[in-house]
Amino acid sequence: MVERRSPKPDVEGSSPSAPVVCNKNTSEVVKVAKCEVCDKGILTGHRISITRSQVSRRANKMWRSNIKKVQIVENNGTVRKAKVCTRCLRAKKVTRAI
Repeated sequence: MVERRSPKPDVEGSSPSAPVVCNKNTSEVVKVAKCEVCDKGILTGHRISITRSQVSRRANKMWRSNIKKVQIVENNGTVRKAKVCTRCLRAKKVTRAI
């Protein structure tokens, strides 16, 4: 999977600058989950073999954050759905609706 920025919205309701992940093999397009509170998203890096002896044995890896879609209460009392990471939920940065 490769992260790219699409010039025009591929996913319904997305903005042109929203990051989009596309699968090279199936050409499916998925909107990247990102925390609305802290903007935590996907981290990229290299998967390194146990021996760590050769640079050629490094493969690309994506670490996805634990994003949940929950109902939250905003400051003015309205309830809405938001994508929030579990770290923000545990830290009580948002108030969940019951």
